Amino acid sequence: MEPVKKASAPIIGKGLEDSVHCHAFLYATIWLHVKPRAKSRHMSRIHITSSISIDESDLEESFIQSGGPGGQNVNKVATAVQLRFDVTHSALPFAVRSRLMQLAGQRLTKDGVLVLTARKYRLQQRNREDVRERLIELIRAATIAPKFRRPTRPTKASKERRLSGKKIQSQRKVLRNRQFDD
Repeated sequence: MEPVKKASAPIIGKGLEDSVHCHAFLYATIWLHVKPRAKSRHMSRIHITSSISIDESDLEESFIQSGGPGGQNVNKVATAVQLRFDVTHSALPFAVRSRLMQLAGQRLTKDGVLVLTARKYRLQQRNREDVRERLIELIRAATIAPKFRRPTRPTKASKERRLSGKKIQSQRKVLRNRQFDD
């Protein structure tokens, strides 16, 4: 079933002026059948790396009032941007998704939605750019796999250097501790 939207439009035509009092317009209610947008490859995408990109429709932005600089305007205009990105249902590779969830920390909700807020600038557009840049940097950081540490044993020479250093330090302390009789 297709979603339905309701719209109102004024009816303008000859002879309606007599039937409508006080020069009011007649409105007809029109039901529009709207096809849901299919996700296609032609939608705008945000490129993270050469192989990873996310769809702009996966981002949900809401605008909230911001504190900080702005004078009286700060109480009237919603310039801060809150960006929500559903990490659990995103098209990111599994390894990147799991590292992103670890990097996000408290910015990740229980439902797996990453919430970033930008209120650094006075302009809403600059805050939108700032929060998107921060999201891109966070995802780029998650694409870097941590290096696997291979445990190694210290060499014989490094053990000898450590022990000789300890002997020298011990002798210094002994020399400092000597008491001279007068």
